[in-house]
Amino acid sequence: MSPLGFPHAIRTAFAAVALAMLALTGASADQRAESSLTVLRLAAPGNVVVAGQVLDKEALRVFYSRRQYALAWNASVVGLGARASTVFTVLSNADCEGLEPADYHIREISGLANATSIVDDIDRDLLLTDGLIRYATDVAGGKLGARQTDERFLDRQSMGLPEYLAAASSLPPADLRQFLD
Repeated sequence: MSPLGFPHAIRTAFAAVALAMLALTGASADQRAESSLTVLRLAAPGNVVVAGQVLDKEALRVFYSRRQYALAWNASVVGLGARASTVFTVLSNADCEGLEPADYHIREISGLANATSIVDDIDRDLLLTDGLIRYATDVAGGKLGARQTDERFLDRQSMGLPEYLAAASSLPPADLRQFLD
């Protein structure tokens, strides 16, 4: 077995179990399709790349596993729904925190704002989620990781932000905005 065979086998088994669990839920056919495609996307070998951007696959896995792989920001409307719009506004205003909005996929999200396919909806949701996790990490721990400033400290990846943001992702738009502020 190759060194990559074992992790791939685990990811494949995980995807199969997750898909079976989704089939047992009361989700609509569209929701099951979106969740199934999200599972497959995050379980596939290699990087997750959307619109030329390499996303944090592990953080996305943690985030979406907490949501049973349901999309977080998607609305059943063309364009950005209220929740996606809330997240997009926060990311667009990253300069208010001394950060560069482009670091949080603003241009790529804008390009998918009027997505009409399930694949584009998933891509937009992944970009919003990855951008929000990166943004929250940068606001909470600084743009430079601890390893970049002092090798004695571990990176701040253990802050639990993906889990925390996944729990908050179900908030109504007004409460979500207050939470993100």
